[in-house]
Amino acid sequence: MFSTKREKLIGLPTPPARKIDRLAERGNPKAFDFPRPMINDPTHDFSFSGLKTSVRYFLRDHPALLENPKA
Repeated sequence: MFSTKREKLIGLPTPPARKIDRLAERGNPKAFDFPRPMINDPTHDFSFSGLKTSVRYFLRDHPALLENPKA
């Protein structure tokens, strides 16, 4: 599930899970390359902080995507 920081950066309602699910169904999973934290770790003991930072910098560097998601 998305964190409050990411939903605020993207401008999604709280909680954003349903909206994210609908958008993801129409999206291209290979459009952008974001980190996937410890996907092979059997303990599932990880943090999403690296992903949150990547999203923040990506949005900073691509502000047009927030204004026009099809850009």
